[in-house]
Amino acid sequence: MTETEETRRLEKAAMTAGAYFSRICGAGGGGAMVFFCPVEARQAVIQSLSKTGGKILDAQLIKEGLKVCEIGSSLNTKGLAAT
Repeated sequence: MTETEETRRLEKAAMTAGAYFSRICGAGGGGAMVFFCPVEARQAVIQSLSKTGGKILDAQLIKEGLKVCEIGSSLNTKGLAAT
């Protein structure tokens, strides 16, 4: 995903509402923008992005990291699904 007029508009809306910064994620076939903000600005950022045409996908940071498992498999020592 690359910077476009739409991503600039969304970033401006989020920053005005209290976001610290944003990151564009994806590989060119669509993607997402992630906005980082203090907890107290979260609702204002969500409202501002929604009013600007953004689709909100709720997420949280966690300490454990990503685990991907295939149903019926166990994890090997590298955290990858082993069948």
